[in-house]
Amino acid sequence: MGFAVQSALSWRWPRGRDASGSSAALEKLWQAARATRHYRQLKEEEWSQIPPLPLECYYSQFADFDSGAALSPVQRVGCLWQAPARVLVLKPWFSLAKGQIVVPEPSCRMLEKIKPEALAGPIEILRGTAIAAAQDRLSLDLRFGVIVLEGIGRGWVLSEDRNRFWCVFQAPVYREFRGFQGELLAWECEAHDGLHSSDDLAIWEEDSGELLLTSLANLRYPALRLRTGVEGRIDASECNCGRPGIRLRVVCK
Repeated sequence: MGFAVQSALSWRWPRGRDASGSSAALEKLWQAARATRHYRQLKEEEWSQIPPLPLECYYSQFADFDSGAALSPVQRVGCLWQAPARVLVLKPWFSLAKGQIVVPEPSCRMLEKIKPEALAGPIEILRGTAIAAAQDRLSLDLRFGVIVLEGIGRGWVLSEDRNRFWCVFQAPVYREFRGFQGELLAWECEAHDGLHSSDDLAIWEEDSGELLLTSLANLRYPALRLRTGVEGRIDASECNCGRPGIRLRVVCK
């Protein structure tokens, strides 16, 4: 294990938490980061004390974060459901996994023709389908539910949205927090009690009420300790669904 990975583990688990199973992902992340113009200039001693990266810096100097690595495959929207579902994805900001159905410019007639079992997309787009259903312009049998695709700089699902989707579609709402390239970073389970994440997807930290993100899947444009602008906290308690790992408590507003 090289210096970079040792530094990463020291930074990720400062209180001696078990890092087993994540060293391979960190190795790939560190190799990708050190290939970028932004991180290439860091001295060896600076790697163990990497400061948070402002979001505006990442946006304005995006080319400096290009590692040249291949884009990682994007996990299917709704991939965490055990049973296969016919998921229709509306206007995503990322390229979908092979075989997924996407509609860039949805219409009520088109949606009814496709007959999806689940509907997914940014909340702004999904709200439009709920309005159309409430006005009897759209009728869908969403037996699996509605998946809200959330991310940095994206809109959040609110409690009134959940009520609206249930009233018009009788469909529960699930959330998937996706990265800039569409990588899955956190998701909502059937308990609807926070967003699950794991050490092989992302590294999350809290800093004065803000969530910091290090995506382990976006090796093309790696960003270490990125300030997300997302208000929230990390919950390490056990979820009622029984899944291990942390959950994100995001303040949706």
